[in-house]
Amino acid sequence: RTPSEINIYTLKADYVHPFRNKARLEGGFKSSYVDNDFVFNYYNTNDGHEVIDNRRSNHFQYRENINAAYVNLNKKFGNWTVQAGLRAENTNYKGLQTSYINKQDSSFSRSYTSLFPTAFIAYQLNDYNQFSVSVGRRIDRAAYQQLNPFISYVDKYMRMAGNPYLQPQISNTIEFSHSYKNMFTTTLNYSVIHNMINETMTQN
Repeated sequence: RTPSEINIYTLKADYVHPFRNKARLEGGFKSSYVDNDFVFNYYNTNDGHEVIDNRRSNHFQYRENINAAYVNLNKKFGNWTVQAGLRAENTNYKGLQTSYINKQDSSFSRSYTSLFPTAFIAYQLNDYNQFSVSVGRRIDRAAYQQLNPFISYVDKYMRMAGNPYLQPQISNTIEFSHSYKNMFTTTLNYSVIHNMINETMTQN
């Protein structure tokens, strides 16, 4: 039996202020708190009675708090559109893998703050063609189950486990685009990714 409970609480506010000179200022913040509780209980059945298997059963708890604030400025100069923004994020999380048998529990925690700038420039050549270039930095975090170190059995030949020490995946991207009649878009994209999160397989 693998019951799980996920509670997510968020608070978010945004503000937009237009200016007379075709400029617009945006800002806001968001705070979220996530409470995850995963239970993996294995049982042995003897004469119709279920007895929990403490060698395989486990309990994983994960708490996460993310606080973010951003500011973004957009302005038009004739056929040009310019946009620049900055987002700051503070992340705090901790996890605990408790065991039912007499062995040491596994716990981890981490706290970090990061900045994510973005910039965008577009040029409207005529009614049919628009060119744009954008640069930015973004973050992708591991899924909750990817952080769970407990071994779960897919079948008698395969088992899976997460890694609680996964770092967030950071991407730095530059993109060039051309749009024709707002119908066809051609894009050239280049990204550099640090701490890429991916699955690996080993044979035992």
